[in-house]
Amino acid sequence: MVTQVALSQVEKPYLKGIVCKLDCICDRLQVIEHKLKYTSVSHQLLDALADPNNWVVWGRVVDEQCNGVYDVIISLFDRDFRYDERLGCTRTNKDGEFCIFYRTEDFQDLMEDDNPDLYLKVMDQQGNTLFCWETPVRCQAGRFERFDISLGGAATS
Repeated sequence: MVTQVALSQVEKPYLKGIVCKLDCICDRLQVIEHKLKYTSVSHQLLDALADPNNWVVWGRVVDEQCNGVYDVIISLFDRDFRYDERLGCTRTNKDGEFCIFYRTEDFQDLMEDDNPDLYLKVMDQQGNTLFCWETPVRCQAGRFERFDISLGGAATS
């Protein structure tokens, strides 16, 4: 048997405040859940810190609804004066995340700058280009660079 209880005028605002606090807690939990999705990539990044010759590019590919795009091919290039060097290639995971490791010797030439000028190309399984930066978005890139790509519009970072 369910008993209905009438709430007093004092109890109603109190309960409304509790509901508001619960909403805030739920929002915070969603942020934490989003951060935890990068845990596998984060562990790989921490491992890369041990060697100063390790360089890493990581990020996420999303569609127009901000859902991760699964199993697209990400290729990383260093733009040089003579020709562009491919530094690595990988596929996105189920959340659209990717991580590419490369080493200093993969991009340093005697005539070039100390750091790479990076750009990415995103392709589907048939090799069709879905997204490409024609000019480097990361001139003189650091050892750890993050790229977030939206296939429904412009890159987000």
